[in-house]
Amino acid sequence: MNANRSLSARAFFVTLLLGLASPALRSADQTRSPSHSPLALHEAEILIYVLPVAVDLRKAGNDVAWRLQPNPSDNSDDYFHFWAVESGASGSASPNVGHYAVNRWTGDVWDDVLESPVTGPELERIQAILRKAHGIDARVISDYRSRPLHK
Repeated sequence: MNANRSLSARAFFVTLLLGLASPALRSADQTRSPSHSPLALHEAEILIYVLPVAVDLRKAGNDVAWRLQPNPSDNSDDYFHFWAVESGASGSASPNVGHYAVNRWTGDVWDDVLESPVTGPELERIQAILRKAHGIDARVISDYRSRPLHK
């Protein structure tokens, strides 16, 4: 009888512990990043808006405008390609700000001509927010960061 009571008591406590632990396990499960999803066009446009060059233009009293500009040679499956210009530019200065590509899967921004990454404090903060919202973790970044800009 004592063996049965001891077994029943153990079973009761194990069940109790599992019952108490299951909400904690569920909440831990909910904090894991969901399966990743690509950035939407409007999110890529936000990244263009906070490019360091755009921030500098706004500090000088101008602004930046952009246009989606895919070319047949671009890797449009993995990137949004933009042409950015200075809006409000006066005189004979070229309004061209540059050509940029935003990786749909990582949020990385590239200078599309130099094929080099673009970084900056505001840009990196927005990238962190978008990556969290899209479940983009280090593994996803590693998998998608090396995708070519052009075909």
